[in-house]
Amino acid sequence: MESLSELFRKPIESGPPPQKQVKLERQLSPPIVPTKNTVPAQYEAEVFNFMLANKASLGIKAVDQFSGVLVDGAVELEDGSRLALEIKLKMNWNLACRSGWQFEGFLKTQEAEQNAVVGGLVVFQEFTADWARTTFCRPLQDGWCRWYEGHCVVDEFPVHLARLRSAEWETIAKVGEPTRRQGG
Repeated sequence: MESLSELFRKPIESGPPPQKQVKLERQLSPPIVPTKNTVPAQYEAEVFNFMLANKASLGIKAVDQFSGVLVDGAVELEDGSRLALEIKLKMNWNLACRSGWQFEGFLKTQEAEQNAVVGGLVVFQEFTADWARTTFCRPLQDGWCRWYEGHCVVDEFPVHLARLRSAEWETIAKVGEPTRRQGG
C-alpha cells in the first residue's frame, strides 16, 4: 500500500479535458426558443428573452448564448465591457459553488481569452434549502447574504447575483444590502 507521504510527493499529471462541441451564438435576437422541453431550459430561454427585451434599461448592448464553454453566455454592456452569464433555475450552496467553478473554468477557455470579461452574472429564479430562509427581523433571504459573503469573487473577478422571477428583475441593490453574520 502506498503511503500518503508517497502519494503527495508524486506530481499530479492529468491529460487535457475531453473536447466538447462548442456553439457560440453572437448577438441574439428574440425570441429565444428553449433547446429542450425541460423547466431549466425554458427558464434559460426566459432569461435570454428578458435580457433582450430590456437591453436599454439593463445597459446591455448585446447578448451571446454559448454551449460547450461552461457558462450559458455573455453580455456586452453599453460601455463595451463583457460579463460571463450563468443561468440557474434554483440557487443554493451547491449551485453557488458550481457557478463559481463554471466561471473559473470559463476564464481558461479560448472564448474568454479572445473576448475578455470583467466579471460574471448569475441569474436564478428561486433560492432553495436553507438559502431560502428569512427571519422576522430580517426579511432578506439568507441566499443573498451567503452569496455576497462567500461566492461573489472568483479569481479576483466580481460575480453578481440577479433573480428573475415572474418577469421581475432583482439584484442586491433592489432587495437590500446583506448584513454580515456574527459568529459561525
